[in-house]
Amino acid sequence: IIENVIKSDEENQLVEIKAEVKGDANEVSVGLPTASLSKLAEKTEATVDVQTPNGNVAMPSEALKEIVNQAGKENIEVKIQNKAPEDVKQSVAAKLAEVLKDAPAKADGTKFDEKLLDKATVVDIKISAGNKNITGFNGNSITVSVPVDAKKYENGKYYRSFILSSDGSLEAKAAHITGGNAEVETSHLSTFVITEEEVSPFIDIDIVNDWFAESATKAFEKKIINGVGGNVFDSKSTFTRAMIVQVLYNLEGKPATEYEMTFNDVAEDAWYADAVRWAQSTGIVGGYPDGRFDPNGAVTREQTALILMNYAKYKKLDVTKRNELNEYPDMSKISSWALDAVKWANALKLIIGSDNKLNPTGDATRAEAVTILVKFIENVK
Repeated sequence: IIENVIKSDEENQLVEIKAEVKGDANEVSVGLPTASLSKLAEKTEATVDVQTPNGNVAMPSEALKEIVNQAGKENIEVKIQNKAPEDVKQSVAAKLAEVLKDAPAKADGTKFDEKLLDKATVVDIKISAGNKNITGFNGNSITVSVPVDAKKYENGKYYRSFILSSDGSLEAKAAHITGGNAEVETSHLSTFVITEEEVSPFIDIDIVNDWFAESATKAFEKKIINGVGGNVFDSKSTFTRAMIVQVLYNLEGKPATEYEMTFNDVAEDAWYADAVRWAQSTGIVGGYPDGRFDPNGAVTREQTALILMNYAKYKKLDVTKRNELNEYPDMSKISSWALDAVKWANALKLIIGSDNKLNPTGDATRAEAVTILVKFIENVK
């Protein structure tokens, strides 16, 4: 299989290695020839997916290269073992307060019902070469898939999960249910604990009480927005001008752009530099008279409307609809350069205001911005 992939001209192929196991096996080990994997990683961008009844381990090209590098001349072994909840409950419970500090509290003031650990699905996954355990991949990630009971886990939803490392450290994650498996992306290998508590992919979002929760999940799944670190969404912080162009750049597929920026406050190595370069080259954004783009400045609601309208024009989408906005008492506060864009955004219900006010010059929070952006994606055709 590996040799055929190496000879193929196709990009981003998936190499599936299926373990044949008769009956129930608590532990399954799969041996992989390092020499063949080294050649595969060197000559292709293929992902290797080791599949067993106990779970799967998908290793993208960059992670595979690092695994091969750490293995040296030793062959690689992937071991997947089912474990009982009681094997890990005490270790997980001891760290809950620390890893769930950003999680929303429930009605009773707690952040997690420890009784859920008694019913959790627990799988220990190891990758080794000779006597060496390979636990990290130099910052690259792999995807672990753990089979779960379809009656308890709804397809497409996210569930509270924990990654317990051999050193006792704990990380909270949200496992995504896909085709009867709980999928977790991780940059290190450990023991995976999948509970039955449905959650947001962002640890600080309450899927029941936060009005923006669904939009945040959709944006996460479309890979247009990330958290601010540690799976935290940070809904109340302001959305910056750099952030909004980065989201649109992500939505566009991050096209390569040969364009010399004229902004004097955007460093070439800034995380948003390519996005700003693309956005300026397409006319989606402009700067200030003094040559600044102001990447860290908060994007206002009227600026958001104009940027999205410019993006819609760039995409040759319909931008003909308008609302006159006469019912809003603060209509006069809309800047002249943004008035037409706000009328368009209001007609499409992208910006509808609150308490009968548009608040055009108010800063857009991350919660407001993600909701507007998802509405744009779904409603502007």
